[in-house]
Amino acid sequence: MTDIFSRNKRQLLLGLLAFFIGRVWVATMNPFGVALFVCACSEKKGRGWVLGGTVLGMMTVMQGPTLARYYLLLAVLWFVDYIRRRMRIRRQQKYVMAFVAGGVNLLMGIGASYLAY
Repeated sequence: MTDIFSRNKRQLLLGLLAFFIGRVWVATMNPFGVALFVCACSEKKGRGWVLGGTVLGMMTVMQGPTLARYYLLLAVLWFVDYIRRRMRIRRQQKYVMAFVAGGVNLLMGIGASYLAY
C-alpha cells in the first residue's frame, strides 16, 4: 500500500515540477519543458502527468503561434513515444527521443520562420 502511495506522490510531484518548468521561457523558446518530457518518456509511468503539467505551465505564460508550435512538438513526441513503446524499441531509447525532439523542433522553427517572412 505504501509503495503505491509513494509512486502516486512521485508522479504528482513530477507533474507539479513540470508545470513550473513549463512556465520558463527564454525569449520565445521553452527547451526545458520539452527536455523534461523527453526524459519522462524513458520512465514507465508518469509521462501523462509531466505532459499535462508542461502544457498547463506553457498555457499560463505564452500564447499564439509560439504556443501552438510547442503543443504540436509535444504531440509529435507523445506519438513517437507511443509508437516506440508499441514496437518495443528499448535500445538507446533516450537518444532516439532526444534526436526526434531536436529534429522536429528544428524543422518547426524553420517552417515558422519561412511562414513569417
